[in-house]
Amino acid sequence: AVTPETIYATYQTDSSKPVGGSRLGAQAVIEYGVMANFNEADLQQFFTELDPAQLGETCGTAYGNNDGETAHASVEANLDVQYMMAAGPFVNTSTYKIAEPTVGIEDQMLDYAYIVGNQTDPPLVHSISYGEYGGSYDNATVQRFNYELQKMAARGITVMLASGDNGVGCDAKGTTQEFDFPSSPYITMVGA
Repeated sequence: AVTPETIYATYQTDSSKPVGGSRLGAQAVIEYGVMANFNEADLQQFFTELDPAQLGETCGTAYGNNDGETAHASVEANLDVQYMMAAGPFVNTSTYKIAEPTVGIEDQMLDYAYIVGNQTDPPLVHSISYGEYGGSYDNATVQRFNYELQKMAARGITVMLASGDNGVGCDAKGTTQEFDFPSSPYITMVGA
């Protein structure tokens, strides 16, 4: 099982105190969808059971409305926040929740990039664990998203993205491979 302790052992880090005694830096988890909410009580339970040094640490909201205090918490959003905070202990952590059910994921990702681009002091590390198989996305939107990612990189912002939990995607007939959107030379793709 992958737990915070196995992460610390693998990377030879110590989560028992902030690095250098400070809380410098900021990181963010990007969530898409109306139901993509994390639960603060679940985060504290995670710390109690798996990372006691961080008990009491909280996750803020950089954009959007997290409705995780009700019965609307998402398992994926919970895991995203918990493991982002475990991998980056004692780093200021927040979420961006992009919930636009009437537009496609490529437009929601572009909107996220616009939001970050308009912030004066955004977190410097962003993690997106959501992608979508495809290949039929509007080229102008894809190119604009790449341009916005370039601007984020020029500001020192790193965007990490899951490259797909299911391996290479294929069309329904299994005759062609499809990329996982977003696939861009301006983000760091992390594979499962």
